[in-house]
Amino acid sequence: MRLLRTILSALCILAGAASILGWAVGGIAVEAVEDGTAVVGFTDRALESDAVQETLAASVTEEVVEWLDDQGISLGSTALEDGLESLFAALVGSEVFQDVVVSQAEEARAQIADALTDETREKAPLVVVVEVDSLVAEQLEDSPLVGAAASRLDIAPVEVVVMEADTFEHARTAYKILAFLAQYGLWLGAGLVVAGLVISPRRAWFIPKLLLAIGVMSLGAWAALTFMGVDAIVALVPGGDDSAVKALLSGVLSEDSLPTLTARTLWVGLGALAGAVVFGLLARAMNGRR
Repeated sequence: MRLLRTILSALCILAGAASILGWAVGGIAVEAVEDGTAVVGFTDRALESDAVQETLAASVTEEVVEWLDDQGISLGSTALEDGLESLFAALVGSEVFQDVVVSQAEEARAQIADALTDETREKAPLVVVVEVDSLVAEQLEDSPLVGAAASRLDIAPVEVVVMEADTFEHARTAYKILAFLAQYGLWLGAGLVVAGLVISPRRAWFIPKLLLAIGVMSLGAWAALTFMGVDAIVALVPGGDDSAVKALLSGVLSEDSLPTLTARTLWVGLGALAGAVVFGLLARAMNGRR
């Protein structure tokens, strides 16, 4: 019976520590979605895809060719059209273009946050609509075929598919879980801790073991974030590219949110380990008096 109580108490400690850590991470995830950090992460990763860049270049080329036809400017050959597509492929892959897309995506963070949480939203991709007239016009100004007419360029905004429908549905599911942990994870963890304390046959050592578990988990997360990097961590998440957690982590774990995550996990880990040492010494002293 004593062994069973010890095992159950240990399980409560691990589950409680994981829930408390989930509360901390869930809070960061919710903040990242609300302040636009996750949106930037989603968009950055989408723009790194060759397939997305090719689709964007083809879309911009099609819009420009239609506009040129409306202006009475004929390309005359497929070679010229291919040249335009190569020009726009270079534009789409440039930092300037990506900065513009990310900036406009960040401005739409409220709508994207609503898309993540709206229970009535039908299954659909996460799409960011981007105005690119001015950037494309700059590329065409030096073209002898277009020249000064580029200043009058008027094309429809292009759509950037940040997440496919299935992946975004998985991200919505993961966000619900993290939002739940952000709201209730601390209380759930505290309840598990109390349950473990009641069950434990060696209560003097309960708090040191709890703090040790939290410290090890937190420092493990800090080490992974610090030494492995965001891409390696995201790649390790099981479930393939459409994994719920991977879809959300790809946005939450960005260069902007990384310093906050590493700092929080480091200080929680060090504080928990320091507490484990202090309470461990107290527990040892109390046992020594008996």
